[in-house]
Amino acid sequence: MRIQFRMPSVAVLAALAVTAMIAVGLPASTTAASLTASGSATTSAGMGSWCSVPNPSVSGNVYSLSDFTEIQAPESTTDTGAAKTTVRMLVLPVVNDGSFDPVEPLPAQVGGVDNQLGVRLWSCTPGMSSTQSIKLTAWRGSYTATAASAWVWDVAPTSVSFAQARLNAGANLAINGATTTTTRPGTEVRDAHRGINNLGGQSGANADPVTMRYSWMLTNGRTKNADFTNDPACASKTCHVDGGAGVTNYNNVFSGVDTAAASNAVFQNSTTYLAEKYYSGAGTWPSTTTTTTQLQCSSQTRERIWFWYTDWSAWSAWTDATGTACPANTDLRQYRSQTVPRTVTVDSVPTVTPTVIAPKGSNTNDALLRDTTGTLIQYVVLEWWGTGTPPADLEVEVFVK
Repeated sequence: MRIQFRMPSVAVLAALAVTAMIAVGLPASTTAASLTASGSATTSAGMGSWCSVPNPSVSGNVYSLSDFTEIQAPESTTDTGAAKTTVRMLVLPVVNDGSFDPVEPLPAQVGGVDNQLGVRLWSCTPGMSSTQSIKLTAWRGSYTATAASAWVWDVAPTSVSFAQARLNAGANLAINGATTTTTRPGTEVRDAHRGINNLGGQSGANADPVTMRYSWMLTNGRTKNADFTNDPACASKTCHVDGGAGVTNYNNVFSGVDTAAASNAVFQNSTTYLAEKYYSGAGTWPSTTTTTTQLQCSSQTRERIWFWYTDWSAWSAWTDATGTACPANTDLRQYRSQTVPRTVTVDSVPTVTPTVIAPKGSNTNDALLRDTTGTLIQYVVLEWWGTGTPPADLEVEVFVK
């Protein structure tokens, strides 16, 4: 843990602080007002107040905002000379391999289900930037046929840990189109996260591909003091749900202190946001199937030649009736009816479901990267932007519950 002390009188208590730290088993060697340890401290031993956050060098699934990669994010899909936006971003392939286990147990009020993806924001700074912005999203992959050369890594995953892996997100052009065999995954999710890439766009009766691949964690609509399950609206198959505008003002989403009351997302100096989505399976729109009965009719006819009738023809094939009864019989046509069971499937209004990542099991890294269900891998994008650099104690922990 990185531990920050807020001492009542540094000049008077410096020596006592060292003594107290030794007494409670904390490292006594400090630099300025912070020190680093792999454990967590839970008592100030009468020496004033302090605050601890995880140590990224010990916990590979913890990422300090000040260490995010700075990229020039393109705004154009065709012009390499077009304006670019400076952002700090990490694109992480998240699997349930143990390297994304929570660094400490999640508080009870967080809720959620086993193996659910989520993020926890850690901080010790009491007053944070009100102008910087943050956005954290997750995306189902669609890379079954992606060429090996399209996988461009800053740090490739190992056979034992994905937490250290980083997809490269620095391509000079933005992407706005359906996934192809040459699409770079890091670039595609970068631009989908930023709202530039519509992944081919909604077409006809098909569901919007962005909605079918997107899971929200922290974006506009969620804060530490509001209901942290506040979800984007989606009532029909044509709805478009994406990463939104992000959240401006860190004080609205980080706890920032070690004395905050446990409520909603907040527990002491951390806040937790769980991943949720509207799609199911490999991007399937929810539907409702019912069994009902269908009236069918069959008819036979005969001709009238002057004063007499010919014989009845053979019965026609059964056809679905358009109403609740077959037509009335006449001299030249008569009907028979039957009812048959009929299964009817209709699109339904989607319900929010947790984004769950199953244990890795015996799957190879290649199989995990090419999963299209979102149940073996989620591509998580962490981004902040704005003037200045956040303090080192502002961190994002990505976990599988």
